[in-house]
Amino acid sequence: MNHPWGLSGPAFLWLYGGALVLAAAVAIGLRYRVRRPEVPDPPEPTVAVMAFLAGGAIRVVEASIARLIELGAARPARGGTISAVPGVVPDPLDRAVHEGLGTAPQWVGPVCYRCTGLPDVGKVGELLAQRGIVLSGRTVSRYRYGTAAPFGVLLLVGLARLVTGLAGDYPVGYLTLELFAAVILFAVFLAVPIRSRTAPGDEMFQHYYGKLPGTGHLVAAGGLLAFPDDAVRAALAPPPPPPTAMRRRAGWSAGAGTGGYVGSSSCSSSSSCSSGGSSCGGGGGCGGGGT
Repeated sequence: MNHPWGLSGPAFLWLYGGALVLAAAVAIGLRYRVRRPEVPDPPEPTVAVMAFLAGGAIRVVEASIARLIELGAARPARGGTISAVPGVVPDPLDRAVHEGLGTAPQWVGPVCYRCTGLPDVGKVGELLAQRGIVLSGRTVSRYRYGTAAPFGVLLLVGLARLVTGLAGDYPVGYLTLELFAAVILFAVFLAVPIRSRTAPGDEMFQHYYGKLPGTGHLVAAGGLLAFPDDAVRAALAPPPPPPTAMRRRAGWSAGAGTGGYVGSSSCSSSSSCSSGGSSCGGGGGCGGGGT
């Protein structure tokens, strides 16, 4: 008897199910392995390094701003604005952030996000990626979509078999279940991101987090609102929104009335069938799009 694609329903179900299991095992193994690289030369736990591990590039900028405030090279003002004070800043990263602040008062949130694009800030993440402490954005994307792709291919193959089975009036019940499993696996591996901080990065973070002295390390761990000086902390706190009635009279929409400071709050807060043997007997179909 002729079978679609030269495979009987039970044979296709076994092959398809096995392919799903194999793809899932390989995908999990790849995701596990990429987060556990060899780190022969771990970086020094500087303020910038610990800030990046705690909250990414934006926390690096926050820690730099904290050092600038300590140096007197930046001046916070009540209401969440900050401006640069002319002066000599020895550290290259701090100097770049100092230039990014400008002498005119600016909201802390937007200036933090803008300064994350500075080359000196980017070099911190590049160094950690080279040392195996974090994964680069390109690596995260490659493994995330790469581990989901096989399930997309299997889903297309299963759909083609389903169409063939329906066209030939073959039973496709079990094949539909396996297709449903392929959809779930594809969605899980596509939706679940890969953490950018590797296992060695986790160990380094847990070992040093909050244990190193200095204001820079305090801010690296907890953001600008962890600054030890009460006056500075109060100045950098986001302003409270006006009463509801005032917002309505002013025509405010949700989140739009903080003068562009909506982003500063987040700046400060841091940052995955069986073939049914009995039903396959007696000449009946096995639901694999074939007999």
